[in-house]
Amino acid sequence: MAKVTGILGKKVGMTQLFDSKGDVHPATVLQAGPCVVTQHKTQTKDGYDCAQIGLVEFMKESKLSQPERGHLAKNNVPPVKFIREVPIEADGDAAVKAGDRVLIDLFEGEKFVDVVGVRWREVTRVDVSDYRLDWFIGVSVARVQGHANVGAYGQCAGDGSQPASAGRRER
Repeated sequence: MAKVTGILGKKVGMTQLFDSKGDVHPATVLQAGPCVVTQHKTQTKDGYDCAQIGLVEFMKESKLSQPERGHLAKNNVPPVKFIREVPIEADGDAAVKAGDRVLIDLFEGEKFVDVVGVRWREVTRVDVSDYRLDWFIGVSVARVQGHANVGAYGQCAGDGSQPASAGRRER
């Protein structure tokens, strides 16, 4: 049977692990899965082989767009948070079917796995007013975590760490 080679998840938080010498090592806690196959793309129909999988989380169906609802309803799949494509490995003639569940036991017996993440940046009030980035508000907590500062946009602008003037300046 064909096998999906990846799974979707999200970061839950950070923790610490202690080794035998008592040294502390930081560790990231991930929630991996459960995922569901939303579509199987084939070489003959789409030009490449992959499985389109989605992360199953509680989500109101009204939060999905109408095309997303139609895509998921066509294959009788529950609402998913986001959808990504992952490669598949062929193990015989059986194919991956839409609606198949992808669980963490996929990595059973593996010592190492590759993790790919997405980093978001926060936009400050200056960015919103000066560069019309109001669409970017509310996407991230990176600013709260203390990194991903905006930086300079032009000559002599500094490093972006100075607060904007919130009113009339005294001369």
